[in-house]
Amino acid sequence: MISRGVMMGIAEVIPGVSGGTLALISGIYGRLVDAIKSANLPALKSLLRFRLGEVFRQVHWIFLLLVFSGQGLGIVLCTKIIPLPDLLRSHPAPVLGLFFGLIVGSILLLGRDAGRPGGLGIVAYLVGGAVGWVVVTGVPAETPTDLWFIFLCGIIAICAWILPGISGSYTLLLLKKYDYIWGSIGAALGALGKGDFAGLGEALKILLPFALGALAGISLFSRLLSWVLARYQNLTMMAMNGLLIVSLYAIFPWQDAKYEMHRGKEKLIGTVPRLPSGEELARWEGVLACVLPIVGFVLVLMVDRMARAKKPESAAGPAV
Repeated sequence: MISRGVMMGIAEVIPGVSGGTLALISGIYGRLVDAIKSANLPALKSLLRFRLGEVFRQVHWIFLLLVFSGQGLGIVLCTKIIPLPDLLRSHPAPVLGLFFGLIVGSILLLGRDAGRPGGLGIVAYLVGGAVGWVVVTGVPAETPTDLWFIFLCGIIAICAWILPGISGSYTLLLLKKYDYIWGSIGAALGALGKGDFAGLGEALKILLPFALGALAGISLFSRLLSWVLARYQNLTMMAMNGLLIVSLYAIFPWQDAKYEMHRGKEKLIGTVPRLPSGEELARWEGVLACVLPIVGFVLVLMVDRMARAKKPESAAGPAV
């Protein structure tokens, strides 16, 4: 179970590979949703009354501990050992190229799982695409760092995390907070290792509102998701796929920045995808930006194939 959590943790740092999808294809998705739902209001009341025995009986805590411990290890791997947030800032074209390929692969798999769209399916794709276009064109290039917005990012990212087919990191990328949030996690881990409590405090000023938003989001959304997927699973997946398809516009490796003057200073207001020049393609970053989309696409297909080669567990899953 820990190994599956590690895979989900790695997936959540990489936009385009959904932790929810990995849970789904590895056979623990139903159990994960049920385990999250077990941390409900009665369990919280028992905890506040220090009735720990009741809490342990109500909440699937062993399963959640193993999965989330694995996820923590996966996140450490991709924020400290392979610092993706830093690489996105220093080498945007190759990293966006990798993300682009991963997302295209996810679109293909999600479309396969959702099935052939009928009349309502086409409407679902169009609605998802419309939402994606609003997000891509409506979210400014620089989003706030205020506590309320970080809290909102936590809500949105955790909702995407639990959905099969869309990545929490992808939503952070669209909200222009990918490197801000994941970079803060890396900074917190680095400060903790060095005993730098001032640096740790600065990182926690960002991470605590995000974590509280995630907690609020998962507490509410897991119940809504369980209801929606039980009745409209394919339509929901089609709508998510429509959103992913349209929002590739914002992940294309080569982007032209658009600026406007604001109080006498240039302010980045957005980016527009463009074709690279021959000179750009001749550089090593241009070569990587062309190769890594293929690598990302193949990687998604390989993960899917390996996961499906294993016999899925039942929704209840084996005893832990």
